[in-house]
Amino acid sequence: MSVYMQERLVGKARTHWLPMVFLAIVAVLFFHEAIFTEGVFYQEDIAIQMLPLRAFAAESVRNGHLPTWCPNVFAGYPIMAEGQVGFFYPLNAFFLLPIDPWVTFK
Repeated sequence: MSVYMQERLVGKARTHWLPMVFLAIVAVLFFHEAIFTEGVFYQEDIAIQMLPLRAFAAESVRNGHLPTWCPNVFAGYPIMAEGQVGFFYPLNAFFLLPIDPWVTFK
């Protein structure tokens, strides 16, 4: 490879780094609370729907029952059949610990 080609490739590589650095800086500025503090970055759906359903499922298992149906949501809600609650997801076993669900959620 000639010296001219090497210089040309190095110059292109330098110009390709600038947009990536810019996007990384924008991402850090946007997510600074989740990155630099002890906060959790989430929207209201998680706090209003997912956390209570997971806490209900964990409480049911602690009481010796499979949480097939949650009577607290309108006319009922199939917890084990619904995928977003993640009843069978292994990391959700932390909800079975006898501590506050907000702590296990983080």
